[in-house]
This record gives sequence, structure tokens and C-alpha cells, in this order.
Amino acid sequence: MLRADGLLLASDTSGAEPAPQRFPTVPPWRTHDRRLSLYAMSALIVSFLAAAVTFQVWVTWRVWRSELFQKNQKVAQSQLIWILPVLGAIIVHSVLSEEDKHDRSNGSGTGTLMS
Repeated sequence: MLRADGLLLASDTSGAEPAPQRFPTVPPWRTHDRRLSLYAMSALIVSFLAAAVTFQVWVTWRVWRSELFQKNQKVAQSQLIWILPVLGAIIVHSVLSEEDKHDRSNGSGTGTLMS
């Protein structure tokens, strides 16, 4: 059947040429399922959040295990870690790493055995 604009309808079975498609074709690099990409993005976000929380818990544990700071300093550093989620943990971790390097160079590390 011929429409007013000159295109054949898809239901035409008279053996004529198939009707041209009006919608754009999908490029080959975009043929994946959109649901799959949403699941992958969700998994990536959940993985990032889990890694960030794990890093913050680990840095908080290191602060409270440390013998270098007083209790009020440990509380302040823990607040910094959890108020500024990733940035605070990175700052406190860098401070702890510098302290650890200094202790190792002086030979007063906490990992030595007492006889």
C-alpha cells in the first residue's frame, strides 16, 4: 500500500521493494544492551563506595592504634576522616605515613620485639 508521502507500508506483501526505515540505524559500537551498561555503572559506583569506606575504616583503625597521638587528637583525626570522606582519610593517611617513615628511620618502630 502506498502512503500519501510516497513510502510503502511494511504490511505491503505485493512483492514490491521493502519500505525504507525512517529511524536511524544504530552504529556498531553502540549495539550493547543499555541495561547491561546500567548494571556495570551501578557495580562500579558500589565498588568505589565500598573501597572508600574500607579505606576510611582502615585509616581510622590506624589512628586509634597509633601511640603517637593523644585521645583528643585521635578524636579530631577520626572526625576529619568521616566528615571529609575520601579527602580527610587521604590527609590523615599521609600524616601517619610520614610519622611511620620518621619512626623507621630512627629505629623506634612499633613492630620491634622486646626481649
